[in-house]
Amino acid sequence: MRQLHGTLFLALILGLQSAVATTTVLFSPDDHPTARLVNMIDKAKKRVYAAVYMLTDSQIATALIAAQKRGVDVKLVLDHSSVDTAYGKGKLLQRSGITLFVFKTPSSRRGKKSCWGPLMHNKFALIDNQAWTGSFNWTKSANVRNQENVIITDSPEACRRFEQHFEVLKRRCVCLALPAQRGDTLPWWKRWVNKLLA
Repeated sequence: MRQLHGTLFLALILGLQSAVATTTVLFSPDDHPTARLVNMIDKAKKRVYAAVYMLTDSQIATALIAAQKRGVDVKLVLDHSSVDTAYGKGKLLQRSGITLFVFKTPSSRRGKKSCWGPLMHNKFALIDNQAWTGSFNWTKSANVRNQENVIITDSPEACRRFEQHFEVLKRRCVCLALPAQRGDTLPWWKRWVNKLLA
């Protein structure tokens, strides 16, 4: 009986240890969060799902493209400002084959730009089994000039909630067609003719 209690106690302690989430807090410019973010993306094995208001940092865009080329499932929800502006990296990411979901308000769909319309103002990512969130936009200014914060956690509950909301955001967005997908829907002979004519 005593051995059974010891075994149950050990199982309980081990179970609690695995249930305790680790959390890291970063502040910019002091902690340079971009280096940590790029490192996490570079180490990703399964997924990088991100909902980010502003993505203009080339270093982060390059890491996302490299992850996608390694076979990581990369999907981004972006505000239209990361696609429709000269500094935004949305079009580069789309050309690289990354699935983009762009938050477009009714006024932005009609070509009108309004600073008063709703924004997709989230700044979170799910990188494998970790959630990244805070005030940090994925820009150089957020990393070196602005006063920003980031929380990184492996809490299963937090990751589940962010994943659920990521799906909600996707439904509120327009999915940009990937160039590779359009070609893949053509019959083989049309793809062959297109290659000859190119």
